Amino acid sequence: FSENIWREVADCPGERKPKLRTTLAMGAMTKEYSLKENLDRIIPTSRGKDYIDYCTNQMEDKIFYEELTNDLYLSFVLDLPDLFLSVSKQDIDECGKSLVELKEIAKDNLRRCLPEAIDVYSRDRRLYVMAAGGNYEAYTIHLPECMQQIRTTLERDFAFAIPGRDLFLFCKADDGEALLALQEQAKLLFKNHSRPISPGLFVFEDGELKGIEISAN
Repeated sequence: FSENIWREVADCPGERKPKLRTTLAMGAMTKEYSLKENLDRIIPTSRGKDYIDYCTNQMEDKIFYEELTNDLYLSFVLDLPDLFLSVSKQDIDECGKSLVELKEIAKDNLRRCLPEAIDVYSRDRRLYVMAAGGNYEAYTIHLPECMQQIRTTLERDFAFAIPGRDLFLFCKADDGEALLALQEQAKLLFKNHSRPISPGLFVFEDGELKGIEISAN
């Protein structure tokens, strides 16, 4: 598929646009790209339950995914110049690498995609936003050093939300008001984002990722 076709699809109005983009993406992956020949392009991604359910039920070529916690999954994509292409279970079986090896390759590739310095912004020193290039923020949860950097910065455990691909919001895990604000923002941003992931909140406790629900009461 040529770049011109991709641009025509990107400009296509109405409800057909997502379906056309999905169809072309899957076609391009199966006809022009193979994971085995593009191991330097694979990166880990974060997915929500809605996306996984759609791919599982609607796509013939089933994507690979691994559950991390409630409403949050790990999957892989090939990071190509114009798009991200999902990696299927069959791709992994045929690539010649074990899943453990593939995860490490994907993490190393993601590290090379990130800027040398990952910036953190906050207006009130309670709710924080990460900036890591504009496409990969939500994928940094797969890099232990990024999670440790945040914990070191805050000097305590933290809760985070990744409502969209380019969004990573977080706050101190023991700040009740900030947690409520984070939950509200996560739900709002998820609802309006063009590439949503999850409206949920998550924490790392004892090295384990967990989903949490905050009550105003």
